[in-house]
Amino acid sequence: MAETIETRIAAFLNALSDSDAAALYDKVMTSVRTELKPSSSLPDDFEHYSNIEADGPTGADLMDVITCHLVTGGRGITDEKYPRFQLNFNLQKATGEYATPSKVIEGVKPVPWEIKDVLSAEGWESLKSSFLPSKDVEKKPSKVTIKILLHHIAYNDRRRRTGMEPIPAGTGSGTSISHLCDKEKCCNQLHHVRADQHQVNLDRQRCPGMTVLVLDGVIMQVMNCPHFETSETNLVTSPNCTRLTVIELDPTIFSAFNASAYETAHEKYVENKRIRRALPGRLSL
Repeated sequence: MAETIETRIAAFLNALSDSDAAALYDKVMTSVRTELKPSSSLPDDFEHYSNIEADGPTGADLMDVITCHLVTGGRGITDEKYPRFQLNFNLQKATGEYATPSKVIEGVKPVPWEIKDVLSAEGWESLKSSFLPSKDVEKKPSKVTIKILLHHIAYNDRRRRTGMEPIPAGTGSGTSISHLCDKEKCCNQLHHVRADQHQVNLDRQRCPGMTVLVLDGVIMQVMNCPHFETSETNLVTSPNCTRLTVIELDPTIFSAFNASAYETAHEKYVENKRIRRALPGRLSL
């Protein structure tokens, strides 16, 4: 595979230590403006729904799973379909070294911190060797610009997942980091997964996600999305798409088939209403 800027970026991110990867994500996010928004439309008061099972996910639990962190802007962030974190380096003629400028370049406001102060000494040297010409190069460019996809930085933060596959070197040519929520501007670390085939990424787009059966404000069952743990997708251990399709069950029809379960659900519904009147606001039952 021919080396491109994308393969160099992938190699740089993959080579970062766990602490450097986490520090980079945390620091970048201090410069980003985000909006918290569920990836799917939900019934009113869904966050207060309880579950028929004592250990089953509540409405609040599911809302937490599908809530996106949508990028709305920020310093050092490009305004693109897939936002990128942009690093600009200007050549210092006196020293032959590169430093981040303090002025706006290409319409992107500079971040109010130095990237070399965020990374360890090893991480900073890796960045320099990956992207910046060395001092002994005779004709060095006066400016070097690096644009890193923000959701790649988020995916590379390894604190919130185990067994993570590295960022593929050939992103854009068959492999990718896929958005489980199908929201291009989302930077929630848990909403991204590696896809080794372009068709896998396409399959996730516009997937209805998990199906939730609801009766009288009580979650009766949560079913995985259609391709969850399907070996043909090459994502055997992949999580669900982080979207929800909520189906409200008809109490009359449901009670005819399962009177006991209906009575239990109805009792929980009545109890939920009583508790919410006493304790208004967000409540996980």
